[in-house]
Amino acid sequence: RAISGDGGNTFVFDQANLLGDEGYKDCKWIHWDPRALLLNDGRVRLFTMVQGPQPAHPGNRAVGTVYSFISEDGTGEFSLEAGARLQPSDFSDLHLWSLHDPWVIELPDGRFRMYVAAKATDDAEGNNLRSVIVSATTPHPTTVPTLEPAALFSQLAALLALGSLALRSRPR
Repeated sequence: RAISGDGGNTFVFDQANLLGDEGYKDCKWIHWDPRALLLNDGRVRLFTMVQGPQPAHPGNRAVGTVYSFISEDGTGEFSLEAGARLQPSDFSDLHLWSLHDPWVIELPDGRFRMYVAAKATDDAEGNNLRSVIVSATTPHPTTVPTLEPAALFSQLAALLALGSLALRSRPR
């Protein structure tokens, strides 16, 4: 991690192995694709993806579970929050084989929406593999929003296929 003390003009290396997973690098159980979100209360939530030791194998194996860490200000320790935020099986109406590059925004009504790149197919056998973007949104909060286990993300998924219209309109 690198931290700036002058508003972003310069950065100084502060810490390696920020998430404490360096020992799992060889077997790929490490947190990839980190993306930070500054919360209204000043805390920082960091979203990551863990692939695991095997790559996606459409028709056989889905990979890519999204987790989150929380820090009081982004300069201190990041603590892993309980449970997964999102995984391919959360999209029961889609055939997703990998999730990666999570990006979370806070909506004006206090909910959170995660956009995540994915590999999708037309069926469970893995036919017509393509890259897509899917999203999931937390339920409407009644208190200050926090992310709990993956159940918090509804299965509302908007399949925004990258090039989907072009793929579907091409002759096969």
